[in-house]
Amino acid sequence: MNEFTNYVSKIIELDTKAQSEFDLKIKTAEFKKGQFIVSEQSICRNIYYLKLGIIKFYFINAEGKEVIFRFFTEQSLFTSLESFILQKPTAHMMLTLEPVIVEYISKQDLDELCAKHHSISKLNTYMLSMAATNMIRRFSELMSDRSSARYNNFVLENSQLMQRISLGDLANYLGITQVSLSRIRAAK
Repeated sequence: MNEFTNYVSKIIELDTKAQSEFDLKIKTAEFKKGQFIVSEQSICRNIYYLKLGIIKFYFINAEGKEVIFRFFTEQSLFTSLESFILQKPTAHMMLTLEPVIVEYISKQDLDELCAKHHSISKLNTYMLSMAATNMIRRFSELMSDRSSARYNNFVLENSQLMQRISLGDLANYLGITQVSLSRIRAAK
């Protein structure tokens, strides 16, 4: 059994046949540092499981500034959910910050499996629930927390990322300038 199937089996209960068929549909891909897994205006056709590396999920706003939604690390599921569900071009990008290995399943394969196995359709519900929860949490964090609190929360919840992402990306994620980030870090 591949890692993606194993991960999904821990989230939703799959019978043996559903698990076996899901496992057979999983493919593997490798990306070098700095490659796009999903680029702006492309259609996201896969759900990914990150085996190795870091993905930066972001977009460019109307002022031309990069806005980072989140970082995905090992043992994460990720996709550009709106593009994946609607099969429409996305404004969001997924960029590798390190060499990356992913396992993935296409929307077509997933839809076929969902039609055959009700248990697999629960994966869609899980993905939607997690996306909504993460989006609300991120929005609340940006709107209500002070920049120093956002930094402290990030360090507390993502200590393993501190040595793996640039200070520019960290500042961007926190919604502050690098100068402000330097001041916050110096105050520690």
